[in-house]
Amino acid sequence: MKALLRNLACLVVLHIPASAAEPDSAKLHAWYRAEGVKVDGASVSAWENAAAPGGVRSLTRVVGRPQALRVSTPGGERTVVRFDGKSALWAPVNPWGTVAGERTIVAFVRVASDASGFLFDGSTKAGSAPAQIVAGKWDTSATASPAAKAGGWQVQIFVFTKPKTPLGGFILGANVATKGGLACDVAEVLVYDRALGEA
Repeated sequence: MKALLRNLACLVVLHIPASAAEPDSAKLHAWYRAEGVKVDGASVSAWENAAAPGGVRSLTRVVGRPQALRVSTPGGERTVVRFDGKSALWAPVNPWGTVAGERTIVAFVRVASDASGFLFDGSTKAGSAPAQIVAGKWDTSATASPAAKAGGWQVQIFVFTKPKTPLGGFILGANVATKGGLACDVAEVLVYDRALGEA
């Protein structure tokens, strides 16, 4: 997991200048990054998928009031999305689709102090595949990096090698019932339809 973390850390655009190499979008099921955040005032109205043209697999359904924030990074100013524990962004299984087999989800997050709740899930009960922080640890069926420590930006990696259920649709910031949200800032999320190894 440590080797994978080092390799993926260079992919997260928040850390690197925009001119640096980016992941091949053809190898991604979905990619939510700063340039895709759409706002209405300070509230986020959608998060477009950079991995597909025409907004396919974009998170266009909004629960609560996720907020757009501008933060300074070594790569310049970037937009991130703040979830307050009562907000979420999601896409239903149609048109987001389903990832039936192995998958990897990479998120660059900053978790609020003593936060607990769901970072992501599927948007259907049949396609539920959550990652939740409970008592400072990830509760998930994935192999996960250590839970994010409060206050600092961290790359969180979730590798589902033997998923019990498919990932049907996608919800960010809460669970399938849009409950149990996680108070956190999210800078970027990458969804691969394969289990990334440590090579």
